[in-house]
Amino acid sequence: MSSRLIVNSIRHTGASSDAITLDSAGNVTCNGTATGFGGGKILQVVTGSTSSAVSTSSGSLIDSGLTASITPSSTSSKILVLIDSPFHVFRFGSTTTFNIRILRDSTSVFAGGANEADYQTGIGGSIPSNRFCGMISKMIVDSPSSTSSLTYKLQVQSGYNATVYMQDSTTAHITLMEVAA
Repeated sequence: MSSRLIVNSIRHTGASSDAITLDSAGNVTCNGTATGFGGGKILQVVTGSTSSAVSTSSGSLIDSGLTASITPSSTSSKILVLIDSPFHVFRFGSTTTFNIRILRDSTSVFAGGANEADYQTGIGGSIPSNRFCGMISKMIVDSPSSTSSLTYKLQVQSGYNATVYMQDSTTAHITLMEVAA
């Protein structure tokens, strides 16, 4: 046995307007804030971008210029960090590497190869030219346990006689999403 409730709007007895309305096609419009659905809700989204070119031949980490700040609303929130940053590398030898690091303020939340292919293992003779291009595409979940303003940024480091160019005539992006626990 099934039951059906047929209405075109729902309103609390103490409210002055409808909280939920339904049109004849079945589309739902919510005029209030949904609560009580548990964790996993996206609470805020912050984006940053840069098209300022940065290059390095140094074995030391340098700032790529890609940064964004967010202030979590709760210490239990997670921060989903999404980065897409174009690069190209010019190599002077048979092996090329470069690494990245993602910082939350001064704390490293990721350090390692620049992409899932992990460029720090070396690519040697598999590249037919002395230059290769790609996209750093990184997604991490951070648990900062803070309600203070947090700044996330991307750093880059060269290795094995390579010069790494970031955002050379293109734009890089960082997106920070606060996710309710």
